[in-house]
Amino acid sequence: MPQFILILLVVIASSIYMFQSFSATGNNIEAMAQKNNLLLEINQIKLGLNLALKNREIETKSINNNIKIKSSLIDLAKLNYFDTEINEQIIKNNSKKYNAISFQKNGYENVEMSIYDQSDQKVPGIKIEIKKDSQLYKNRGILESMISKDLKNIAYINNQAKLAFNQQAGLETDGIFAIFFKDIGPGIR
Repeated sequence: MPQFILILLVVIASSIYMFQSFSATGNNIEAMAQKNNLLLEINQIKLGLNLALKNREIETKSINNNIKIKSSLIDLAKLNYFDTEINEQIIKNNSKKYNAISFQKNGYENVEMSIYDQSDQKVPGIKIEIKKDSQLYKNRGILESMISKDLKNIAYINNQAKLAFNQQAGLETDGIFAIFFKDIGPGIR
């Protein structure tokens, strides 16, 4: 009987520790699931970009000796570089942005992805913007941090990516960042 009580106390103490470590609200666990889904969506865009680069479908222009990407997601979607659902959504919306399908709720876009260029990078990046009033916004800092840590060996992450035209640079936890994968091949024309 004393062994049973000792085991019960150990289980209760372990449970309390686990809840404290992973937050009683479950935000970290929820963010982990959201991160995995977001990484899958990012990978879909990355695969399309990589294929387009290898086929030399990404157009650029030179402005003041800086290379600027002219191609957008809609240009690549029209050439079927992404999965069918992604191509259809981008073309239907006639947009240079992709609204991550995994996170759409009641027709509202929670996460936008677009091609992002940066003068010190030789390949286009993927800009991620977690929208305000979305189901992911409360975890934006955790998500951005976890994705940055997960991809640090295979990509350069710009956590200071600008939101839009004439906006100030972002913060490391604002849910707006750009990913430049190291394994995306050359092929810019």
